Amino acid sequence: MALDTEPVEVVASRVSGRTLKTVKRYFCDFCNLGFHWKEDLNKHIKVHFKPYPCGQCERTFVDEESLERHVQNHGVKQPLPFPCPQCKRAFRKEQSLQNHLSRHQQAPPKPFSCEQCGRCFRLQQSLENHRVRHDKEPVNFQCHLCDKTCKSSVQLRCHMVVHTEERPYSCATCGKEFKSKDTLRFHQMVHTNTKKYKCSECEETFKYAHSLTVHRRKHTGVTPFVCLVCNRSYRTGTALNYHQRSHTGDKPFVCEVCGKRFFQSSSLKQHERIHTGEKPYKCEQCGKAFRTDGNFYRHMRIHSGDKPFECVYCQKKFHQSNQLKCHERIHTGEEPFKCSQCNKVFKQKRSLQLHESVHSGRRILCELCGQLRVAAQTGILIGRNNK
Repeated sequence: MALDTEPVEVVASRVSGRTLKTVKRYFCDFCNLGFHWKEDLNKHIKVHFKPYPCGQCERTFVDEESLERHVQNHGVKQPLPFPCPQCKRAFRKEQSLQNHLSRHQQAPPKPFSCEQCGRCFRLQQSLENHRVRHDKEPVNFQCHLCDKTCKSSVQLRCHMVVHTEERPYSCATCGKEFKSKDTLRFHQMVHTNTKKYKCSECEETFKYAHSLTVHRRKHTGVTPFVCLVCNRSYRTGTALNYHQRSHTGDKPFVCEVCGKRFFQSSSLKQHERIHTGEKPYKCEQCGKAFRTDGNFYRHMRIHSGDKPFECVYCQKKFHQSNQLKCHERIHTGEEPFKCSQCNKVFKQKRSLQLHESVHSGRRILCELCGQLRVAAQTGILIGRNNK
C-alpha cells in the first residue's frame, strides 16, 4: 500500500485514562509537522500563508474567524449582544450567531474547551498542548532586513521570501512564477472554470471559499470591518482600507501623465483612460463606448428601460441616481453649487461650470454641436434648441 512508504510518526496520547497509540500520517511540506487528520493539516498550512489581513493594523490571520475575533478588539470593549452558548464567541447580529451555530452542528464534536480563550478540541491532549501557548512568554523572531517581527521561526522564513526575487514555483499552464506553493495553488484556480462554492440563498457560485464567505454578507448584513473614526462598517478589510484613506488623505496612486493622485488603483486606471482615450466597455446595441463599467451599466438601462431610482415626492423614475438627485432639488429648492466670484447658486454642477466660464472667458464643450464655445454662445444654442 502507498501508506507504507509515507513517513509515520507514532505518539502516545492519554484519553479518558487510557493510553492510545495514534499515527500521524499527514505532514506539512513547509515545516514537516505531523498531524492525525488531513483537515488539521489543511488548517495548519494556512499558518505559512495568512490570506486575511486586518484593515486597521498590519496583522494577518490564517482564517476569517480569527480575523473577525481580532477586529472586535479594535472596537469598544463591551460585550456583544449575541453570545454562542457552545464556544464563548459573541456576535453583533443574531443572523451571524445562527450562521456560526450551524458550523457547530456540521463539525465533529469537540468536547474539550480552553477556559482562557474558549477554543474547543476533539482530544484532551490537544487541549493540553494548546494551554502551553497561553503559559509561554511570546518570542519574537525579527527580520534583519526590515525589522518586522514574527511569532515563529517558520513565519520568519516565509517572510524572508519577500526580500528575494526567487520564485521557485511556476504554473504549468501559463508559466507565471510564485514565491510559495500556496500562492501557486491559489493562482492555478484562475485556469479552471470550476466554481464549487455555491450560495444557498441565491445559488450564485464562486471559485474560492473566501469569495463565498464575503458574498454571504450581502444576505446576512454582516459588516465586521469597522472604521474607528466614523464607525462606518464594511464587508471586507480591503473596502475598509480604501475608506480610511478618506480620513487620512492618503492618495498613493499617482497618474504619470498629469500627477493627479487617487485613493484606489482602480480609480487611477479609470483616470488614465482619459489620457489614452481607451473605452473598453462597448454597447452592442448602439455602439457607444465608455471608460468605466459603471457608466456602461448606467447606459444599458436606457435600452432596457429599467428606471430603478424613484422620486419620493412625485414618483417620477430615473435611469441613474444622479438624475434623481438633480430632479429632487426641484422639490426641495436646494442649490448646492455656488459661484466663487459672484455668489450665484445653481442646482446642477454643469450649470455652475457654464456660468463660471462667463467670468473666465474659458471655452467649454457644447453638448449640442460638439464645438468649443464661450459660455454665452453655448447658452444661445441651448435656448434655440428649447424653442
